[in-house]
Amino acid sequence: MDMLGAMGRSAMRSGSMAARAATQAGAAAVDNVSSKVCERCGDTKTGFRLTTCPCCERKICGSCGVKVVVPSQCAKSGEGCEKVSCKEECAPRCVEVARQMFSDALKASVDANVDSILNGKDDLFERPDKPVVDVSATASARRLLPLALKAVELAGYSEVIYAYKLAEGGIVAALLTPTFRVFVERVLPMLSKHIERAGAEMDTKKKGAKEAELALRLYYLACGEAVKRLSHPPDEAKGSPASSRELDSLGAYVGPAQWLYAAHELRAPQATAAWGAWYVSRLCRADGWRLVACVGASRAEDFRLAVPGLPPVRFPAWCLACRGKEAVLAFRGSTSPQDWAINSECDEVAICHENAPSDWSAHGGMVRAARAILYDCGAASAVAKLRANGFRVRCIGHSLGAGVAALATTLLNLDDPSHPQVTASLYAVPACASPALAEALKETVEAAILRDDVVPRLSEKHCARLAREVVADDAHYREAFAKDRAAYTRYCNTLGKKEGMVHASEEPPTPPPPVQKVEPVRLLSDDDVRPLVPPGRLVFCQGRDGVFEAQSADYTLEPLQAVQVTPRAVDDHSLDAIAFSLRAVKARRGSSPIVKPAPLAPAKVDEKWVP
Repeated sequence: MDMLGAMGRSAMRSGSMAARAATQAGAAAVDNVSSKVCERCGDTKTGFRLTTCPCCERKICGSCGVKVVVPSQCAKSGEGCEKVSCKEECAPRCVEVARQMFSDALKASVDANVDSILNGKDDLFERPDKPVVDVSATASARRLLPLALKAVELAGYSEVIYAYKLAEGGIVAALLTPTFRVFVERVLPMLSKHIERAGAEMDTKKKGAKEAELALRLYYLACGEAVKRLSHPPDEAKGSPASSRELDSLGAYVGPAQWLYAAHELRAPQATAAWGAWYVSRLCRADGWRLVACVGASRAEDFRLAVPGLPPVRFPAWCLACRGKEAVLAFRGSTSPQDWAINSECDEVAICHENAPSDWSAHGGMVRAARAILYDCGAASAVAKLRANGFRVRCIGHSLGAGVAALATTLLNLDDPSHPQVTASLYAVPACASPALAEALKETVEAAILRDDVVPRLSEKHCARLAREVVADDAHYREAFAKDRAAYTRYCNTLGKKEGMVHASEEPPTPPPPVQKVEPVRLLSDDDVRPLVPPGRLVFCQGRDGVFEAQSADYTLEPLQAVQVTPRAVDDHSLDAIAFSLRAVKARRGSSPIVKPAPLAPAKVDEKWVP
């Protein structure tokens, strides 16, 4: 009995202690709720919690704080962390310290590699240790999923996969091919704001409905353009043929433009920074180059390619390699959401340099990326050392990388005009420079553009034109979409029979849109938008069925003055397609006779000469 009493008293004491602890925790929680005044702004916001800044240890509200990486030098505790800090005072100081640490570490590494190369060291990147394979169930399922889908397709159940895609994406998935979806993804961000000015009736009741309808409008506009091209094929642009020197120069640097793309294809467990840099070094070695520096080649680094800041300054992957007395600074194109974030920062900014004219301006995201790579990552100091030792430097890039390479070339030549100029060989260069800058870069920059490639045409000016065309095509879109939606409904009701997707025979076919000049809708005129254009000397390749020709041009070339809404607009952006067209032009010219054959001699008939 005494034992039971003792146990009861002990339980009561434990319960009272737990109650007191809960009371204290509740009091602390209530104390942490912003019933107190924020020690930064002085406001009281009932119901919001206060956060303690790790730097000054003041209690701040949500509007006075921002989440940043706090270096150990800035934290009161002496330990680095990632927490909410004071937006106006502590966070900028933390960001500046983190940026300086980031820059110092990269510059030291790159400069050490340059010194090693100049001293004759041959290979700077050793093969990493054996990778550690993730054997968890999630990782295994992710690795086996592509094999499982392929096995289902080979077993004769491809319709199951197709039906799943239809159920998930609806009629948009049924109509839009994968290539056209890529086109839509690239055009939509810039086109949406111009469409909103149109006053067109768009479905905005559900999330994503507006984007889906705009994608379908582009699809039906592309169908109309395809019909027009069949009945009235566009004339090929005429101009002076590109020189053999331009073709040879562009063709010789396709390999360096592909190095970083190839390394990004490495999958886990080799998707690490060490494996990515080593793989790029092997690719360089195959072409006779020696890798000096490599940043961001692997998938694991995609979300770390940013200089600390408020906000962080993103930049694409880059590498530096040399061969003999020649060096290349290569930049990768868009492969990750971080890269697309750079593309979307399309504000126009001036080239802020003491030697730059006032009318030089460019794509804001690409200017900031170029400056981050050159001055925060140490590429500018490495290039300066190589140029001082007699190296000729060339910047290489494709797509986003081409735009960053063009602007990096500009900044490097402005930094040091005394040495031979840095040049650039670019592929599918975006519209990223003002007309004045594009003209100035003709001396140092050359770029290859293939047929209908959308990226060199994707500027605010051309998107405003495309928005006018989309709105003017409204009647054709509504008629064609109504018929396709009815056919899609019959397809679903017949459980996927192929004939269910065909229009009923009694329905009249949709007439093609008439070939006539469309009256423009007043959205945003060409005069309202300051254009950005592709910089430098352009080699414009055109042709079909493997027969191509190339001509020298600049940003004023007529085919570059509008976005071509065709599936080929995405295919022509591929670096492989551009390389094929350059090789085809070179081979075609090489097979052509250098001297024209002499005319046929007249034939002798009945002792008389007749032609």
